[in-house]
Amino acid sequence: MRLNSLAFRLFATSAAWVLLVLPIAGIIIYQLYRDDLQQSFDARLEKLVNSIAVDSMMGSGHEPIAPKNRYEPLFEDPRSGWYWQITPVEQQAAAPTLRSVSLGDTPIALPVRNGVKPDADGARWMNAVGPGSEGIRMVEVIDGPDPLGKGPRYSVIVAGPIDWLDSRLANFMTRLSVALFLTGVGLVTVTLFQVRFGLLPLRRIEQ
Repeated sequence: MRLNSLAFRLFATSAAWVLLVLPIAGIIIYQLYRDDLQQSFDARLEKLVNSIAVDSMMGSGHEPIAPKNRYEPLFEDPRSGWYWQITPVEQQAAAPTLRSVSLGDTPIALPVRNGVKPDADGARWMNAVGPGSEGIRMVEVIDGPDPLGKGPRYSVIVAGPIDWLDSRLANFMTRLSVALFLTGVGLVTVTLFQVRFGLLPLRRIEQ
């Protein structure tokens, strides 16, 4: 195939188009998957924090209790990256801070004290560094055992490891790159075959 031939021009144009479109498609697919995975992760954290808040505020007294149902087995695994914490919002409150076994004695900074604004559902989201120097994403809701909302307020936090997201994104990116590479090789090969086969009548006329 000569560089100045019609066949080469058709092949080069088609191959360039394939090599341009596939990376763009890969970026769009990756971003959509990342957004979906982030929403799924946040929804899981929000479900856990709401469940723990309800369980902990249903005691007979004016102080929260440790939730009976832990909902996530990794809450019992030290430094697992999955944590829950219940802390009085008012620092002068005498109620103790309740923490998951995974968190140990290391406190988690409260988003409400860091000036984080709540979303439309009243939850505060913040990324921070966990007790094991790992990245964590946390959600906080403010609740209290008093049904009228007149008693002391408590910060209920659930945190999950950001590595959970990163590892799944890295695995997906690897599979997506391999799939797009094989697709590109296949399309370029088919394009080459189509150009050579489609131009056979012109080659015969030229001969």
